[in-house]
Amino acid sequence: TIQKTDHLLVAEKGYVEEIPFIQKHKFLVLENKSLYKKDRENSRSESPKDLIFTGNLSVNSGILTAIKIYESIKEKLPTAELLIIGHCPDSSFRKTLLSKVKSTKGITLKTDIEPIPYHQIKDAITHADLAIVSYDINPSNQHCIPTKVFEYISLELPFICEAGSKWEKYSKTSNMGF
Repeated sequence: TIQKTDHLLVAEKGYVEEIPFIQKHKFLVLENKSLYKKDRENSRSESPKDLIFTGNLSVNSGILTAIKIYESIKEKLPTAELLIIGHCPDSSFRKTLLSKVKSTKGITLKTDIEPIPYHQIKDAITHADLAIVSYDINPSNQHCIPTKVFEYISLELPFICEAGSKWEKYSKTSNMGF
């Protein structure tokens, strides 16, 4: 039997805009967030040395763009290093990524076919100076804010992100993204 829905729980405000059926019901938006408080072990420096890219490693997550951004930063800051840490379930793309990392000096890749334990990712975030958020903006993510943005803001880790993205607008309220 089909039961009537009295109330919907929605994970992103963007879903209300994207899915017209939600607007026809009572709904509550419980947006993504981070419960962490600042516990960074390093101080912000004028010249970030330790850059980080976290999360899912795929074409859509923007990791290849992040590597290009890192290469540009490395031209001006030769001591900069990039840690890429996250899950890469696509074995074909993992091979592409491994090849790219091997040919680019200063990058460390921590990935596996299995998800990386979150405490390892959080520990890496607390030691970084700057994060890169470089999604390829498309219809599936244009109205969302990636979890990593909430984590970086709550842990006071500045990050580079795409101009015009929803998370860029959100990051301006915290003065953590640029």
